[in-house]
Amino acid sequence: MAEIAEFPILKDFISRVSVKLGDNYRYGALFGSRARGNARQDSDYDVLVVTDHINHHLKRDIIDIAYDEFLETGIDISPVVFSSSEYERQKLNGNPLLVEIERDMVKL
Repeated sequence: MAEIAEFPILKDFISRVSVKLGDNYRYGALFGSRARGNARQDSDYDVLVVTDHINHHLKRDIIDIAYDEFLETGIDISPVVFSSSEYERQKLNGNPLLVEIERDMVKL
């Protein structure tokens, strides 16, 4: 499994997200091929963002931050955003995406 030190490029993204969300931010985690260590050179960075509460505007803000990172660095970050309660609910329901995230995640 990958270590967080391998992904300094994500530090700025997570910093911007945590500033934007303030106390609402809980944590971020890398998952997918980059976390598993089997990514291709052109693979994106799948990043989970967990918050206390989420709405459409905050999701849009996080996507905008990812897009800004792409414009500035060429790094493609694909954020997946959940409130902590929805994440736990979906995990208990066996959501296949969350099964993958739990298996592969590298907390940021």
